[in-house]
Formats: sequence, C-alpha cells, structure tokens
Amino acid sequence: MTVSIVSKRRNPKRDDLQGIRGLAILSVLGFHFYPNYFPNGYLGVDHFVPLIFLIGQQFKESSRYGYYTVIATLSFIFHFFSSPTVSFNCVFARIWQFLIGMLTYFISNTQLVTCDKNESSEGEKVEVEEVEARLLEENQNEMKKEIEEEANLYSKYIVLAIMVFMILLPSEIPTEIARPVFTICTGVLIVLTVKDLVLSSRFLIYCGDISYSLYLIHWPIYAYVKLTYPNNFWILTAALFVSIMTSIVVFETFEKWYLRQSNKVVAVIIMSLFISNILYIHKDEIQKRMTKQEEVQL
Repeated sequence: MTVSIVSKRRNPKRDDLQGIRGLAILSVLGFHFYPNYFPNGYLGVDHFVPLIFLIGQQFKESSRYGYYTVIATLSFIFHFFSSPTVSFNCVFARIWQFLIGMLTYFISNTQLVTCDKNESSEGEKVEVEEVEARLLEENQNEMKKEIEEEANLYSKYIVLAIMVFMILLPSEIPTEIARPVFTICTGVLIVLTVKDLVLSSRFLIYCGDISYSLYLIHWPIYAYVKLTYPNNFWILTAALFVSIMTSIVVFETFEKWYLRQSNKVVAVIIMSLFISNILYIHKDEIQKRMTKQEEVQL
C-alpha cells in the first residue's frame, strides 16, 4: 500500500514587493512636494532599481556573472568619485545598483528552486511503514522553518526601520553613504521572502499597484505647480491630491484593462501611441509642409 503526497501550487505573487513599490513612490512624492521635510525622499527611486532584476529571466546564465560584476564595480567607482550632480543624473553612475538587484534575484530564484525540489520529492510515493518517520522529520523541519522565518521577520523589520528612518530624517544624508546603504537594504528585503505586516499591508500594496501611473502623472502636475506657484504649501498639497486621485482613476480604468489584454492588442496600443506621439511632436513641421503644398497647388 502506498501513499501519494501532492504538493500544493504556490502563488508566485509577493505582496511585500508591491509594498516596497508603494514605499518607494511615497518617498518620491515626499521629496518632490515637500523637499524641506523629506530631503532624503529621492532614495525611493533606488527601490525600483533592484526590483527590475526580479523579472530578469535572461540573466540566469552563470557566464554573465563576471561581466555584470565588472560593469557594476566600475559604475560604483565612477559614482563614488563623481560630483553629486553627476552621480545623481548620470545613467552609468547608477548601474552599480542593478548588481544588488541581480544578486537578490539569483538568491531568491535559488531558494524557489530548492523549495520546488523539496516539494517534488514529497510527491513521490512512499511506503506506509515509512510514513511515521517521515512525518516526524517533517515536523522537525517545520519547527526549523518557523524559527528561521521568525528570525527573517525580525531582520526584515530592522532593515525596514533603517530605511524608513533614512527617508524621514529631516537632514540630508550624503549620497555616497545613503545610496549604497539604501540599495543594499532593498536587496535584503527582496531576499527575505517572509510575509510581514507592514509591506504586505493593503495600503502599501495598493500604493504599489498605482505607483507606475502615479510616478508618470505626478511629475507634469508637480512641475507646472512648482513653476507657477513656487513654495506655496497648500497649492502643492492640492496638486499632490489631484495627482493621487488621477492615478487611481487611470489605474482602475485603463491600467487594469490594459493588463488583461493579449500581446497583439498591447502591440497595437503601443504602436498607436508611438505614432501619435511622433505626429504630435512634429505637428508644426507637418502643418508647415501642408501649407507649402497648398500654396504650390494654388
């Protein structure tokens, strides 16, 4: 007589990663709209850099480790010895941050592969007389897992507290210190897959959901208000409110609809938007050419 143990299918989505995105966009908004209160809010942008590598399936090959390590090292050296303006705006000065994301991706991916192997081995048929011993071993492993998860949870809260402290600190931290520390902390949060109550909260998850729309929408509104009404706290606050509400509407209507579409529909939308942008950018030239053609015909 045999017993078959079937592993359950895991949900690959991690709410805490959405929470990291939510924390990132809130940091950026604080830095843009209230720079005097959140001078280190720009660090929120560094949240997104390591997260990019979580979707980097093309970086699995071990032969590429050395290449990315060299590029990242050169980038960090350039970042460290450059002026604050260059290190903040130059793309090459920011590439080193991708290394943290790449390492966390590989570590997380290795952990998932290990879990899959363990679960697949549990799916094999075992003899009845071995079930009792196997259950005892599973209980011991479960206890070890609980202890490890508890330690990871405390570590996650400590790292998160450090990051929040850096964001809320009223005085600006030197970028050569803040950026490496903040990026490494983000990588640690990605590696620690245990679920927590902060990053997995509904508020931060939803902020993460609308973060893409909010990041794109808030900037033109902020730039216009900042130039038109400089240093006006209440108008800036109103602009922030408008940005958030507009982003929610865009996310709930367009973005959710967009994410449900097939690749063909997405391709058509992208090409349509691309052509529309080209026509809009060159509309004056097009109008002049059309006017000249009409004059020639007359």
